[in-house]
Amino acid sequence: MMEAGKTLDQAREFAADLSRKNPGQYVTLSACFGIFATLSKRLHVHSPTDSVGDSYWLNGQERKYTDGQKGADYRATPDLF
Repeated sequence: MMEAGKTLDQAREFAADLSRKNPGQYVTLSACFGIFATLSKRLHVHSPTDSVGDSYWLNGQERKYTDGQKGADYRATPDLF
């Protein structure tokens, strides 16, 4: 994890730049006491709910999570009764 900036706009710019420098790898943003960028070879099934901004970056382009990705995330999360 790398600190991506103080604001969401700074973090999006950082993620796009990081993604351009690392083609073929996914960049996601998460927030916990700051905004952090994560670089990975694959998207995790829980990426849609773990990410800030409802998007990820691949090859320098921001992409929104699809309904299928969001559904897979929902189905992979166990219900707590």
